Amino acid sequence: DPSANNPDYIQLHNRLQS
Repeated sequence: DPSANNPDYIQLHNRLQS
């Protein structure tokens, strides 16, 4: 998954999961 190498994507998801 490219998202795994995308800090921006991770942070975006992290905000949703928060």
